[in-house]
Amino acid sequence: MMRTKRTLTDDFTLTNKTVEIPTTAVVDKFLIHNTIVVENSSDDTAYSGTIAAILEKMSEIRLVSDSNNVHYQLSGLDVAIMNWYDEHGVGVNPDTAVSIPAGGSETFTFMLTLDKGDIIAVGKQSLDLSVSVGTSIATDVAITSYTGKVTLEEVIMTEAEILSVYGQGLVGSAEPKVTTVSKPFDATSDLHSFLNLPTGTALRQSYISVLDTSGVRGTVTPSEVGIIKEVPNRQDMFSCHFTTLRETNKRSFDVANLLNGIAIIDYGREITNDAFGVKGWTFKPGDVRLATKSETAGKVRVINVEYVVNTAAYNAAVIEAA
Repeated sequence: MMRTKRTLTDDFTLTNKTVEIPTTAVVDKFLIHNTIVVENSSDDTAYSGTIAAILEKMSEIRLVSDSNNVHYQLSGLDVAIMNWYDEHGVGVNPDTAVSIPAGGSETFTFMLTLDKGDIIAVGKQSLDLSVSVGTSIATDVAITSYTGKVTLEEVIMTEAEILSVYGQGLVGSAEPKVTTVSKPFDATSDLHSFLNLPTGTALRQSYISVLDTSGVRGTVTPSEVGIIKEVPNRQDMFSCHFTTLRETNKRSFDVANLLNGIAIIDYGREITNDAFGVKGWTFKPGDVRLATKSETAGKVRVINVEYVVNTAAYNAAVIEAA
């Protein structure tokens, strides 16, 4: 068994949106180094914003195996949010201010990392990574050039080593499925559930972005966020003061600066007290839901980090959530 890095020859551009990933190893990380040129064509108006507006134009970063198994389906902003916390505040900060003078341009370079678990590429027929980038950021402000260079961190394993690590038929594997869901919430005086948790997988984390009704992050602050089990009778599995949860995230992820409007529920740490999280195959859609208590209506965009597992193997190893 050995580790290596491999930079692919094909790059992402505004027109080349997909690269084929070699299926000869286990991929531990996907590193995407991005170079984006933004021009302001206005004659008299400077542009001011944040890097989040540029990251959002990377509208979809998608990793799919065998044509229909989705491992990641996120925006550039989603990935940057995860990276900021997972990499202890070292990555690109979406809240960084950006200014481009009238008639000027700026070049932005940053790396985004897909690093939520092993992708056993060697066991697949195909593996495709795609990045779609829109161009219009604001009036007279647009992306005019984009290059994304992909580097893989791989683990080279023999058949015997794969069997030892993942078991016969890969029953011990846990490949990531990282996707997003958005939904509005109402102003309520108590903790009110409104968004179903995913089912059928091991749910490890939810990165929760709270936005106002117009989509601006960080301007609405719920008083509480929680997880409610609705059947057979309501049970508050988790409820926490929103600002307190953010402060605990600061400590558990070891970041100096929190991102605006973001809180993270780590199900293994906060609920099941194990390394795996909630077993989503033990309940039906609607049985377990995200909840908020907020004086102001808003909406959430939730990045759910799930793992596709052999449920029989995991039932023997994971403590079930109450």
